[in-house]
Amino acid sequence: MRRFLLRSLAVLAVLAVPALAHAAPPNYDLLYVETEVTWPTANPGSANEGGCFVLNTTHGDVRTRIELQVEFADGKVERLTNTGVPMLLHPEDGFIVNVFFVVPEDAPLGPARFICAVSGVSLAGHGQIEREAQSSSFDVVP
Repeated sequence: MRRFLLRSLAVLAVLAVPALAHAAPPNYDLLYVETEVTWPTANPGSANEGGCFVLNTTHGDVRTRIELQVEFADGKVERLTNTGVPMLLHPEDGFIVNVFFVVPEDAPLGPARFICAVSGVSLAGHGQIEREAQSSSFDVVP
């Protein structure tokens, strides 16, 4: 009887694991965004490169729009590009944008950030809207 009880408990434990996995809340994010900068430092008047990876994480189409900018230590923001035409991403589609940018001659020394902000609208269901922004840091040095 004791062996039967132990086997029954073991079977229940194995069957309960998948049930608990399905009980997890769903992921409601439309987009995954990741950024990087090529060089950890840049001099005023020189250049750096920023990259932005965008991925549709849903099972439906998402219309996206991307904005790239650099924020310097004094709070000044320079807009790099703004795609006027939204891009349509099918399920699990993605894209990468790499851009070279010039650090202004008068840029303050100190930390700076390359920022990628992406807006997405789900074309399925109720038109869920999401704005996802990520950044990567670099230092402006003499």
